[in-house]
Amino acid sequence: MRLRPLYPLVAVLLASAAARLDAKHPLPGPHYVRCFSDGDVVRLEWDHLGFAGGSLEARLERDGTIIAELTSSDLGYIDRDVPSGAHTYRLAILQGESTLDSTECSVNVGAGVPPPEEATCSIVEEAPSSVELEWRNPVAYDDVVVYRDGSRVALLEGEATRFGEAPGPGLHVYEVRGVVLGELSPPATCTADLGGTPAHRLYLLPLPRSDGGPTEPASDQLGVILENAYPVTAWSFGLCSDPNFLVPIAIGTGWTVEALNLGAGPDFLAIELHGGGFTMEVVIDDSDPASVLDPGMTRLVTVRYGGGPEATPGEAYPLEFCDRLGEPPVPISLVVNGREVEPTTEPGLALAIGIRFLRGDSNVDGEVNLTDAVFTLEWLFRGGRRPDCLDAADSNGSRDVDIADPVYSLNFLFIGGPAPPAPFPACGSATAALVCDRSSCP
Repeated sequence: MRLRPLYPLVAVLLASAAARLDAKHPLPGPHYVRCFSDGDVVRLEWDHLGFAGGSLEARLERDGTIIAELTSSDLGYIDRDVPSGAHTYRLAILQGESTLDSTECSVNVGAGVPPPEEATCSIVEEAPSSVELEWRNPVAYDDVVVYRDGSRVALLEGEATRFGEAPGPGLHVYEVRGVVLGELSPPATCTADLGGTPAHRLYLLPLPRSDGGPTEPASDQLGVILENAYPVTAWSFGLCSDPNFLVPIAIGTGWTVEALNLGAGPDFLAIELHGGGFTMEVVIDDSDPASVLDPGMTRLVTVRYGGGPEATPGEAYPLEFCDRLGEPPVPISLVVNGREVEPTTEPGLALAIGIRFLRGDSNVDGEVNLTDAVFTLEWLFRGGRRPDCLDAADSNGSRDVDIADPVYSLNFLFIGGPAPPAPFPACGSATAALVCDRSSCP
């Protein structure tokens, strides 16, 4: 516990009291646990778990049966396929077999709760413009929950019949749902159009170069960045390049994408390579539109480019977002408020990195001999270590590494076949067509 010592004596007394409290109960659990049912799905949420590992554990039980082991960073849980009836959830903080703290919530699944009625959205023309919601409660609710554009914005007392806020420009969809014994009613909906066009933007961010060089005027590694003003439930795009000059050689999703759906990742994620670039398609949760990518700036994917057959080492070549890759073509699209919208896009540049290597030197020992062919075969067929420089292992210069490369080397070494293309028989520079983390060349 950190204290701000405005009054030294008070600070000392508080520190002493805190120490006694911590000795008795060192790491308290959450202040609250809430559970809501929607059909046969129960969503639980809490403010914190109050521990950071060590000998403490957190468990979630339903009706006395453990259903999940939790980590200190978890702030919610989704329990699916829950049987109809009343259920009690218990969140416990344990040390060994001793329970240090526990909190419970109850929910009734499948009983049916009537929705609010006569929901209206009214726009108040002030600066900034705001939205006033009104509705009627047909039964006594325990709570009332208000959602905007798929995200919860308010948890109100059960007798509440009004709510207001200033959400910003654009078309907004509101849902009002009542809660009885943890079960959510169907939504009562209304919409409010405050005008203006919300900003959604896709652009490319240069990342540190793979060879450690400066990122100006461009880099061979880039992040695809989405700036979204409102929650997004799905997205897709293509990123096009001329394969004669640029080829994507490594693609990885960002940690924010992998953490969606409470860490389970998106329900659908497809990244596909095409002759002129790659496409990405994501649906966060195909059964729950409330699972969203929150507004903000997110790195959707990281791409590393190699040079095409006509690329000049050290030259930068253009990239653009496109909707012509794939069959059928993958569109540039976001799903916001259940509607498809097209974000603005900005083109970029990627660098064709020039690297020094010796073609055919698969094991990067500075020579081309039998051991290089064996090294490549071990990797391809027996689970051996991947060559540090795939460009060097590409003996025939086909811009790929397969069985043809060790065969090409053996033909050259033992039966008078053609020599590997440049750079050979000495180290030389060429564009990185594959991945070259380390070579034998200075």
